[in-house]
Amino acid sequence: MTDDGSGMTGGRSRILEAVVDVIADEGIDRASVRAVAQRAGVSIGAVQHHFRTKAQMLEGAMAQLTALFEAQARDDAAAGAEAPDSPGGSARQDGPGDPLLVLRTMCIGLALVDEESRRLGGVWLDFVATSRVNEGLAGIHRSAWARLRGLFAYLISEIEPGHTGPESAADLLLASLDGIAVSRMTEPQYMTAERAQGLVEAALVAVRAVEGGRSSGAQS
Repeated sequence: MTDDGSGMTGGRSRILEAVVDVIADEGIDRASVRAVAQRAGVSIGAVQHHFRTKAQMLEGAMAQLTALFEAQARDDAAAGAEAPDSPGGSARQDGPGDPLLVLRTMCIGLALVDEESRRLGGVWLDFVATSRVNEGLAGIHRSAWARLRGLFAYLISEIEPGHTGPESAADLLLASLDGIAVSRMTEPQYMTAERAQGLVEAALVAVRAVEGGRSSGAQS
C-alpha cells in the first residue's frame, strides 16, 4: 500500500473504514471527500482515485458493511449446520449447533443490543435514510434484506419443522428488529440493552407460532 493510500486494495479498504468512522462520529452529512481523506490520512486525490463521487464512496462503504455482516452470518449459520446432531434435533438444543442460537445471535446484532452494534447500526441507519434519495444505496439495502429474509426463513423452518409460514415469520421478525434498532438509536434511555434483549426474545417466541408454526412447548 502506498503512502497516499492509492493502492487498489489497502487504500480502498482504509478509505471505506474512514467513511464508516466519520459517519459513526459525525453523521452522514459530514462524510465529505475532504473529511474522509483527512480521517484516512490520505490525499483527496487518493479518495477520488477509488471513488469519483461522494455517492460512490457511500455505496462502497455500505456494501462493505453488508459484506462484513453477511460473512458473520455465514459463519454463525455454518456453525449450526456442522453440529453433530440428528436432523431436527439441533433445534431443541441450546449449544453452538442450535439454529435458534444462530438466529438469536443475529437478531441481537440487528437490534443493536450491545454498544458496538449500536455504533455500526447508527451508520447503517444513516445509509438506509439516505437510500430514499440514492438508488445505489437502496439497491444494496434491498439485496441485503432479501438475502437476510431468506436466511431467517430457513433458520425458522429448521427450528420449527412444522412451521407453515417461515417467510411471513421472517418478515415479522425483521420488522420487529428494525423497530427495536431505531428505538435503540433515538431513545436509548428508554430502549436500554436489557429492554431490547427482552423484546428480541419475545419476538423469537412470537414468530415461531406465526401461521401455524409449532411452539417449542408443542414438541413431544
